Amino acid sequence: MQSDPLLIKLDWVFCSQSWSWAHPSTKVQSLDRPIFDHTPFIISFGSSIPKSNIFRFENFWTEHADFLKIVNLHWNTTPYFANAAKTLNAEFKQGRIGLKKWRKTLQNFNRLLHNSEWVLLLLDGLEEQRPLCEVEQSLRDLVKRHIASLLESRRIY
Repeated sequence: MQSDPLLIKLDWVFCSQSWSWAHPSTKVQSLDRPIFDHTPFIISFGSSIPKSNIFRFENFWTEHADFLKIVNLHWNTTPYFANAAKTLNAEFKQGRIGLKKWRKTLQNFNRLLHNSEWVLLLLDGLEEQRPLCEVEQSLRDLVKRHIASLLESRRIY
């Protein structure tokens, strides 16, 4: 930014070989030049260490009809070892794996509650237009019980 520039590259980034081996994902990004002659750099580096997936037990699972079946299935299919601690560890590990897979099959709680409330609202709107038939009244009672059980699950959670 001089009237008679030097046209020589003054801004460099150096890296040692040991650094590049230890941090292969290092990136250098140049920023816009401000009023100075030098270009500022941002150096970022990350690691390739994988993050573990934390297992979170949800309290409302115990109220679900399939919970004990899943736990029993995975708890009882683990091999037995001479060391009781190793057997117990394997049983917990198998149970955790089974519950993680089972958790993915559960529907999204908030979406399920929203859809149930929507059906109830639809039935209420229909009743304002005409009397509900016996099947529609039964459906409304079923949806109300379902919403109550969902809200109880939320309270437990």
